[in-house]
Amino acid sequence: MIKVSLVTTTINYPKLLIEYAKDFLKFNKKKNIELIIIIAGDIKTPNKTKKLADTITNKYKIKCEYLDKKKQNKYLQHFKNLKKFLPWNSVQRRNVAILKSFHEKCDLIITIDDDNFLKTKNFVQSHLFNVKKTRGMIVKSSSNWFNICQFLNENNNNNFFHRGFPISKKKLKNNYKLSNKKNFKIAANAGLWLNDPDVDAITRLSQKIKVNSYKLKKNFHLGPKIWSPFNSQNTALIGESIPAYFLSPHVGRMDDIYASYIYKKICDHLRFNISYGYPLVRQDRNDHNIWNDLDLEKNYHYFLEDFLNILEEIKIDKKNNNFYSATINLINKLETKINKKNFEPKKLKCFKYFIKGYKIWLQSIKKIR
Repeated sequence: MIKVSLVTTTINYPKLLIEYAKDFLKFNKKKNIELIIIIAGDIKTPNKTKKLADTITNKYKIKCEYLDKKKQNKYLQHFKNLKKFLPWNSVQRRNVAILKSFHEKCDLIITIDDDNFLKTKNFVQSHLFNVKKTRGMIVKSSSNWFNICQFLNENNNNNFFHRGFPISKKKLKNNYKLSNKKNFKIAANAGLWLNDPDVDAITRLSQKIKVNSYKLKKNFHLGPKIWSPFNSQNTALIGESIPAYFLSPHVGRMDDIYASYIYKKICDHLRFNISYGYPLVRQDRNDHNIWNDLDLEKNYHYFLEDFLNILEEIKIDKKNNNFYSATINLINKLETKINKKNFEPKKLKCFKYFIKGYKIWLQSIKKIR
């Protein structure tokens, strides 16, 4: 039996989870997959979310757990440093649902946002299928960077990039090709989005981007030393990789972006690929103040350039042959290098809190392993 968790965090009423539950029941005919749904609530999450979770559990026979403030505080009593580190009123409550999934020994953890509406049918199995693949299309890039959004069709043929793609890398001349390869491993499957894609605030202020389709029939894969970010929307991570994935509350709206670069570095070391493409969701984006989004992105976009330069310099020691030990080794080396740099105070503070968060995350993981 394969165990899969579907996790989200929200301050809204996540009614869309009903459609995910219906879809799973419709296609899980062999009953060889156990699905659990974990909702990490926040202070503003409507109380009726508990009733929704109970409905999914009782009507659809899928265990659905709503972690309200009281339940999260109780669960995190076993992880007191993490409890202190994670603020309320933040999307990083998602970490609690991810940790709980790891604690439940889930083979695959799928994380969605509360505005990611089901598009591809057989959603859970699609993520599983794409993570289990051992052959497919690999991207090769002359610049070692690849804009995954170029495989999305946009209504006005606008050129746009995934949120968190470094500004300096957008200017690089990039020739790429797709080649078939076999005998590879996949650690994460980044499903893509139709309608309102995940772009940065600068793009939203300057362009109206609307995606109508995905160009390819199958997924494509980024192998070692080909870089691109991925987010925490419609993304599946294999259970063993969770030590490498922590969403920091100290990098603004770039929590999943910084985490994805750490994750990618470790995947390169362990010879895992990242898959992009199916399943697709339709993002009908919640209301945002784009100017506030810009404030929560601009410094961390700027800091990202130095962060990536350091990350690319580091070599993880060969003896670290699993996600847990490789992450410890990487974070320790990252800390050593950052401490040797003469960064401006704001940047240094950001990096130090980021490292502190990862160390607390790894301490929490250690208690479960």
